Amino acid sequence: MRCLRFLFAVLLVGWVVVLAGCGTSAERLLNDGDKGGVAGSSTTASTSEGGSGGDIFETTSSTGGEGGGPVCEGVCKEAKPAFFREVTLWWLGPSEEAPPCPAIAPLVGSLGYADPSAPFTCPSCSCAPSGCALPEHMHVSAATCSDDEPASVAWDSPGWEGACIAEGAIAPGLMCGGEPCTQSLTIGASTIEPCQPVSEGAEDIPDPAFGLLARECIIGPLTSEGCPANYACVPAPPVGFTLCVSREGDDPAILCPKAYPYRYVVYAGKTDERSCALCGCSDPQGAACSAVVQVFTDGACGALLAAAPVAPGEPACVDLLPGDGLGSKTATWMEQTPGSCTPSGGPVGEVVLSSPQTLCCETEAYKPPE
Repeated sequence: MRCLRFLFAVLLVGWVVVLAGCGTSAERLLNDGDKGGVAGSSTTASTSEGGSGGDIFETTSSTGGEGGGPVCEGVCKEAKPAFFREVTLWWLGPSEEAPPCPAIAPLVGSLGYADPSAPFTCPSCSCAPSGCALPEHMHVSAATCSDDEPASVAWDSPGWEGACIAEGAIAPGLMCGGEPCTQSLTIGASTIEPCQPVSEGAEDIPDPAFGLLARECIIGPLTSEGCPANYACVPAPPVGFTLCVSREGDDPAILCPKAYPYRYVVYAGKTDERSCALCGCSDPQGAACSAVVQVFTDGACGALLAAAPVAPGEPACVDLLPGDGLGSKTATWMEQTPGSCTPSGGPVGEVVLSSPQTLCCETEAYKPPE
């Protein structure tokens, strides 16, 4: 019995000694780990120090964020609503007030126009009164007035004003094909001269202005870093600018998205068709130009041979004694009333807008004048 107790005591002491040795080894292993760090351990991940593999958990954001993820350094906005192009920066207002694009979006993109204001001036047009002109053309014929197409000799007086003239006198006894040339005298009709247009002043067609100019300022490629799905990180709009989405056309059935509720219709195309038409005049109205033409056998309008009235559209023909000579002629106005005309010309055309596009903006950027 004593032997059994002694043996049990020896075994117990040996087991304690063994356990004490194992504890020393485990403690030594833990101390060694504190000195060097294990790559990819939780300590490295939280402090970014220590082992060679600790940087695989670092964020791509320059500023960091909650949990180490990327953040948006601008504002998160709905990126591209259905039926519209991607959100971008716009300025809207009168064209003469348009500022340059800001530094955050320095390049100009699309331009849209609305509410054109394009006054211009042209020379004023008026018409001088019409005048009356005496017949320039006369001829004697080798037949009476009732015969058709007789041989003739011209006795024209271009620019004649009615004074006694003897140019081109026809000698008595002149023969035409065996017949006396002077058997009848045909006198052309008097005429109503057209009104002459009068132009006063100068042409001035300045560039058109627009009550609404929409200028896109290109932000650049947008990212969704730090924003929810379907949102983009965009710079905060400077004062006077707003964020808008756009689409071609003007379809009232397509409503603006809730995030961009203010609707504007502008036009990408514009054609300036303004010009100044040349001044002109209508046909004269109310003119009366009747005269009496007298012809004489002598060269000084002393020996009257014949006389005939003429009017616009009404020539005259008088029979003569065969072989008579025509030495001179005069004309006297019986009625010489100038006519009036309606002027034409001046401003024509306008600025024509085309290619509509719809903008839907985050803020009310423009109010049309009342």
